[in-house]
Amino acid sequence: MWGWQSLGRGISRMASTSTAGAKGGPGAVTKASDAMKVDEKLRISPKEGLEKAVRDLKINKSVDDGAAEDLGGKVLCRWNPNRDSAGPELLVMQGDLTACKSGAIVNAANTRLMHGGGLAGAIVRKGGESIQTESSAWIKHHGKMAVGDVVTTAAGKLPCKHVIHAAGPNVGHLASPTAEHAAELRRAVWNALAEADKLRVASVAIPGISTGIFGYPRDLGAQEIVQEAVRFCAEHRSTRLRRIAMMNIDDPTVSSFVKALQEAQKRKSTAEKEDISDQLAGLNIRD
Repeated sequence: MWGWQSLGRGISRMASTSTAGAKGGPGAVTKASDAMKVDEKLRISPKEGLEKAVRDLKINKSVDDGAAEDLGGKVLCRWNPNRDSAGPELLVMQGDLTACKSGAIVNAANTRLMHGGGLAGAIVRKGGESIQTESSAWIKHHGKMAVGDVVTTAAGKLPCKHVIHAAGPNVGHLASPTAEHAAELRRAVWNALAEADKLRVASVAIPGISTGIFGYPRDLGAQEIVQEAVRFCAEHRSTRLRRIAMMNIDDPTVSSFVKALQEAQKRKSTAEKEDISDQLAGLNIRD
């Protein structure tokens, strides 16, 4: 809801136009070392490989080339879903998650924390066997993870500080994910972001959880991830977490993230316009 000051500004803008002619909550989160603006704009910086994809989406291109690229990837778009720019900013980035310099990265893990292939395997290859050793020690002490839960380990030789291992749903051979799969994916995203907040890092990078070998359709997975990130931003306005980067190396997944962020921005803009209309109706304001 808007405060009275914001409502007044909204009324003034509407008057000027007329004159001119016009939830899934957090679950269990365990740290492995214990066992062991609105601008309502997306600021776009089109880059190689995705320039056409971003252009085709017809997103407002307010270029900000260097910003956030200190995280180690290429910024495709960015948006703060809170009207007063409080809370984290959401970014879509293309880059190698194992080279990301954020405070924490999220690994798309399995429930046994066996990091053999995909992103998980790359994280261990780049970060060192200590990541697998710490993960295995956690499993030995606690048993298999529940889908949707997260476990944090040290980052080994990676440039980030922490690796948050999120166990996403395995859709497998199914033609489409079930409602339970969607809820599990949202829970994994929420718990990963809540853990980043608990770790008091300023930035976190999250990949397309479950959209690889686990078979979750890219577009649907990106929508769930983005929507849960938007909800997290709304409920954590005072967090130290300043940037949530949705990052992948491949064009198709990043394109899905860009589209999902645009759709989330449009939905929020529509909802806020309806909210203003409801408040004006309550004040009996007429054109």
